[in-house]
Amino acid sequence: MTINLANINLSHWQNFTQEIKQNIENLQHNLQNTTTETIDKSKVFLENKWHISETIANDILSTMITSMTHTFNNLLSNHPHIGQIVHIVTWGINHPVRGMIILLLVIAIIFSIIKAIMRVIETASWSILKVPFILLKGSILGSFKLWKKTRAVQQTKEQRLLEINRRLGELHTEQQQLLAEASQLISGLHTSDNRII
Repeated sequence: MTINLANINLSHWQNFTQEIKQNIENLQHNLQNTTTETIDKSKVFLENKWHISETIANDILSTMITSMTHTFNNLLSNHPHIGQIVHIVTWGINHPVRGMIILLLVIAIIFSIIKAIMRVIETASWSILKVPFILLKGSILGSFKLWKKTRAVQQTKEQRLLEINRRLGELHTEQQQLLAEASQLISGLHTSDNRII
């Protein structure tokens, strides 16, 4: 019976280990199924979220492109010269050698215009700085001419007064002579009238 008990215990042990083995396999299988199912659900969830985010990004991008295109078209329709500049720039990009030559010419022209503007500003600045000195010179010369003219008028007046004084002196002398002559004539008339009487 002892042998029997050992056989029974051994068969129990084999059954027990087989059950444990079966339970472990079932657990592994369940775990594997659960993990696979969770991964599949996660993939689907992430794919949905990715698709939603892609859709939102595409919508935002298309809205931005539409808005920018509309704004750019309005800008070009309101300012056609900008369109011409864009056309020239794209032409320069498509033809780089010609574009570089034209760009260098444009830069040279712009620098020439800037130099001309600077010369005009410099000339205007010198003219503005000269104005006070020109005005001062003009006022000094004007004052000198006025003084000279006033002096000449004063000298002319003095000369005229001297001439008038001399003429009056001559007239006075002539008047004295005429009075003396008239007096002689009158006294000569009185004496001849006295003789006649």
